[in-house]
Amino acid sequence: MSVVPIGKNSSTLTMVSTMPGDYSKKLARIRDTLRKRLRDKERATKDSLGVVVKSCPRKTSTSSSELDKLLRVFDIEPVKVIVGTGTTQTFWIPQFWLCACSAVFRAMLTSGFKETYDGFIKLPSDSPKVFSYLVRWMAQTHLAPNFKSNVSLTEELCHVLDLLASTPATRIFQYWILGDKYDIPDFQDRAISLLDKWYSACLLLPDDVKYVYDHTLSGCKLRLFMIEQFHAQQNALAGPKEDWVALGTEFAADALQRVLDCATFKEAK
Repeated sequence: MSVVPIGKNSSTLTMVSTMPGDYSKKLARIRDTLRKRLRDKERATKDSLGVVVKSCPRKTSTSSSELDKLLRVFDIEPVKVIVGTGTTQTFWIPQFWLCACSAVFRAMLTSGFKETYDGFIKLPSDSPKVFSYLVRWMAQTHLAPNFKSNVSLTEELCHVLDLLASTPATRIFQYWILGDKYDIPDFQDRAISLLDKWYSACLLLPDDVKYVYDHTLSGCKLRLFMIEQFHAQQNALAGPKEDWVALGTEFAADALQRVLDCATFKEAK
């Protein structure tokens, strides 16, 4: 199968197949269905956001990402997002996906910021590996609206573990932190669900708590989740006592407040 331009001066891509006719027709039907679904989704997103999403010019990419290939094959207009420093990774993401999921990306692309006119976004401080999971989540959310009900948390957690270069919990913390940075609450909720599944089978570690407290702000949802896990597992904590004591006063104050809240609730009853 090959991809060739149509017309002498056209950059529109179409698929030319040497496969049997029935297969080509089936592929064409799938392509048309996807295009219609994406057009409908884009129209609904524009209406709900009340903004006009700029159509970006067609770009080409040498990325080997399967998602990038799918976006180009099915004619979904992308925005170039360059992630990382040194060894960077380039993602091509439909603009209405970015605008729908994140208030920060929506402002970048529609409110007169530099990215609005450049047509691309640079995220040098982010990890390509972590960002790739966000892209995958966006694709599943927009291409498969029933993703949350069709894919179990166990299956999703297994996929996350396949991607890991660090401890599993730490990588999922990074997903939540990325969602917090770009104001993507649904992505953060997904990360919390994965963590809840993880800690239903694994013990909370002092290093897990330390990572969260080193990278988040006081009172955030992820810290509250970790305090709840600590409270639930306090009779079977992993690691030496000294490691827990070394976590510092901020964690100790939050853990004590949780105990006091629980005691107050019992007295009120």
